[in-house]
Amino acid sequence: MQCDDGCGGCCGVVPVTEKEFEVVIKYILENEITPIDNGVNCPLYMNGKCSIYPVRPLLCKLFGHTDAMKCPRGYNVNVPPRKLRKLIEKQGQCKKVLHQILIAAGIRNDINHIIGAVGGYIEKEDEKVKDVATVVTMAGVLNAKK
Repeated sequence: MQCDDGCGGCCGVVPVTEKEFEVVIKYILENEITPIDNGVNCPLYMNGKCSIYPVRPLLCKLFGHTDAMKCPRGYNVNVPPRKLRKLIEKQGQCKKVLHQILIAAGIRNDINHIIGAVGGYIEKEDEKVKDVATVVTMAGVLNAKK
């Protein structure tokens, strides 16, 4: 799938599992990446690119590969719903959002600035975020024919 430098149209609030969060933290420490406060955009979207692309979470990988999460520039290369279903079901439950890295890095004291922007995906920064399956189900992927 084509992806243009500087777009970032799919780089918003990203629900992640505990494991994904740990992998991202390890990666940013090993690569000396300092997250930035991008408002509701991902704190790891920098200089027109994803700074954690090799270890990006499943939700990021799904953008542009399902009608439920279309590339804003129209570059979709859809994956069959059956394959998506398997990926999502293996994922597990998300309990964090990547914005919490800003707190871990000491850049912000809270992430309340994004709570209003993400609606039902997060209630409070320390409460459970809806899992990827729920997010994608809301968009219709899991309801697609098997």
